[in-house]
Amino acid sequence: MFSRAELFAVLMAGGFLFLAGCVTTHMAPLVEDHTIGLISRPITGPAELAWRVKTVSGETLDRMEIQLIDMPRLEAQPIPPVASQRPRMDPEVMRKWLTAEAGQSVKGSLSLLINGNAYFSRLDEVLRQATNRIDVQTYIFDNDDVAQAVADVLRAQSQRIPVRVLLDGIGSRTAWDVQASSAATVSPPDIPNMISYLKRDSRVKVRRGYNLWFSTDHSKLIVVDESTAFFGGMNIGREYRYDWRDLMVEIEGPLVDEFQHLFDRAWNRAKTFSDLWILFDKHRRKKIHPEGIGVECYLLLTTPFTKDIFNAHLRAARSAQHHVYVENPYVWNTKFIYALCEARKRGVDVRVTVPMRGNIDIGNGATRMAVNTLLSHGVRVFLYPGMTHLKAAIYDGWASFGTANFDDLSLHKNIEINLFTETPEFVKDFENCILLDGQDRSLEVDRILPTTFWDEVDKGMADFM
Repeated sequence: MFSRAELFAVLMAGGFLFLAGCVTTHMAPLVEDHTIGLISRPITGPAELAWRVKTVSGETLDRMEIQLIDMPRLEAQPIPPVASQRPRMDPEVMRKWLTAEAGQSVKGSLSLLINGNAYFSRLDEVLRQATNRIDVQTYIFDNDDVAQAVADVLRAQSQRIPVRVLLDGIGSRTAWDVQASSAATVSPPDIPNMISYLKRDSRVKVRRGYNLWFSTDHSKLIVVDESTAFFGGMNIGREYRYDWRDLMVEIEGPLVDEFQHLFDRAWNRAKTFSDLWILFDKHRRKKIHPEGIGVECYLLLTTPFTKDIFNAHLRAARSAQHHVYVENPYVWNTKFIYALCEARKRGVDVRVTVPMRGNIDIGNGATRMAVNTLLSHGVRVFLYPGMTHLKAAIYDGWASFGTANFDDLSLHKNIEINLFTETPEFVKDFENCILLDGQDRSLEVDRILPTTFWDEVDKGMADFM
């Protein structure tokens, strides 16, 4: 067996080798990101680095405390039975906290679009009917046949209305070199660079975010005619259309204004000399009034300087008294896993659904380690037969969904967007159609999974990333 010092040395060496490989593969884009990016953001760029160092240091200390002190203490406690008649959390606990952190709630009409067939069909219909403007922000705008079809609609529409596309540099560049599993059934288009393709013979305005300090903008939102928005976990590509389980939400009403505001801010953040724009921000958040009908939502963000999504999930998990259901592809964050185990030891019905095999090789070992930790504390774990990219959670009467995974990237480093709501009708429908449906389609794990030393390494790498 390896000593702790030897294991730590292996993990650190592996992490640095991984980063070296990433830098070698994407050297030119990363150099561009950090030269142009720092020139454009001479104030916020260094500030983000300082915040990142502080965050990583805090995360490391938190993980060590949980793994060495808190988790062994929790393991010594017995696993209580789940009582179906347990009272639920006082909704005022979350309501007050969310209002203080996220601001006033906003109402909107929400329609669930489950999986790619429902979403891409509806998206194509709305894009073709657009009469005023189209704004697209995505982490990945792939270069496959599905992405080409969306791009062609945007290019055609740009001849008569303004069309803006904002994509993340790291996310999209990486995806262009990877084929979906179902791509073997079709002839891929010859599009080496989707940015160039979107601009070709069109009036589409395209920007990509500059990825300072290896951060990414993981947001996925589309606003059409300032009246309809699409928001959730799906990027633009074949995996999301045909291969993976995922969720998008179609939004109408006052909540759309919030997403238009987020797009405008992100669009300006990606421009040259964006720090100057921040000083003279013309797109400050509008004052939202509670009028209107629909689902009452709180909008939460992860940004380079905030981690409201992480704090909200921790608060909800620690406050839950009856049940917690989670479905997410990357349940790796140590503090969140501990909060789930702690809830189960209070007698809460805790269930977690993860993919049987994820799309990131290093993540599969990390997921097996997380599954075993959850199982050993009485949490029910379900393996979805395929890739679920869906990001959803239920805490008693509260639902949360959006773009954030339960890993350190989404909870501390990337730019992410999530919604929280307690509207009873929507929460009940969301629980049945998303969380319980995901459990029904999955295989429940009834024993500890076999792991190897390399799974330990994967978990360390996932934490390091």
